[in-house]
Amino acid sequence: MSFDNIKIYSYSADDPWLSSPSTLGFASMPVNTSKIEYIKIKGVNLTNNLTITSLNAPFSTTITSITKEEAMAEGGFNIPVTFAPSSKGIFNTKLNITSNDFTSPIEIEILAIAYGTEEVANISELRTKWTGTVDQTTRYKITGESLVSFAIDNNYYIQDNQSGLLVYDIKPN
Repeated sequence: MSFDNIKIYSYSADDPWLSSPSTLGFASMPVNTSKIEYIKIKGVNLTNNLTITSLNAPFSTTITSITKEEAMAEGGFNIPVTFAPSSKGIFNTKLNITSNDFTSPIEIEILAIAYGTEEVANISELRTKWTGTVDQTTRYKITGESLVSFAIDNNYYIQDNQSGLLVYDIKPN
């Protein structure tokens, strides 16, 4: 354990502050779909309203300002963030919360992955298309028939009339 990066701040009980996460992550999702996740914030001793800025496509929010009363409400305030990708990729942006109560913006990093699905006729075509490198943005769907010809523990051998694959299922039986 290291204490090299501990910062100590001077703080008065009357100072305004805002509790917020530093990141928001979306689960991987298909292209041309959308999902809403929420960033929960909670303000204390605020004297000014908050402004929301800096979201880049494919992220968006309907909220551009939050009153100090909304931010300091007992349950805090949920900022909706929509991820609606039209292409596959790994996406990130920052949502900034600014106010005259703070000397610098509060930045929340937003991360997401959008994947496309490629159809392949059989396992041989899958082996031809898949390069074996890490690709978080492509899923493959085998459209032809295949069957599990052998299974032991979490290992399955899936084959069709041309080729086969050994699959390890991480979920134990």
